[in-house]
Amino acid sequence: MDLSDLDRLDPENSAADADLSGLSKQEAYEYVRSFVTTLKSVQRRLEEAGRTLSLWQERARLAYEKQDRELARVALEKWEASKAEVERLQEEERKLARTVDLLKQNFAKLKRTPEMSVDAEALNEQMEEIVGSHESRKTEKSLRDIEIDSQLEQLRKKIRNEDNE
Repeated sequence: MDLSDLDRLDPENSAADADLSGLSKQEAYEYVRSFVTTLKSVQRRLEEAGRTLSLWQERARLAYEKQDRELARVALEKWEASKAEVERLQEEERKLARTVDLLKQNFAKLKRTPEMSVDAEALNEQMEEIVGSHESRKTEKSLRDIEIDSQLEQLRKKIRNEDNE
C-alpha cells in the first residue's frame, strides 16, 4: 500500500480493503502495518500542508495590509491551492482511518482464531498406519479363509475315502 493506491479508497470499499481472509497472521500483520504506515504518512503531509496554508494566509494578510494587490493576489492563489490540498489530505486521512480501524478489528479477531496447520508427513504416516492395519487384518482374514478352505477340502477327502471303503 502506498500513496498512489489511495485513489481506490472510498467509504464503501473500506470493508473490502479490511478483509484479511486467506492471510496468515504474519501476512495480515504486514498488510495492516502498511495501511497504518500510509495513514501516518498522510497525517504528516496534512500537518505540513496545514503549516503551508497558514503561511500563505499570513502572507496574503500582510500583502493586503501593505496594499500590494499583485502580491496579495499571488498569496491568495497559493493559499487557495494549499487549502485544496489540505481538504484532499483530510479526506484521504478520513478514509484511511476508517479502513485502519476495520483492519485493527479484523486483525484482533484473526489473532484470537487458532491457526490451523497440517503436518503433511505426520498425516501421511497416520493414514498409512490406518490403511496398513486395515490391510493386515484383511490379509489375516484371507489367510484364515484359505486355511479353513484347505482343512475343509482335507475333511471332504477323508469323508470320500471313508465312503469308498
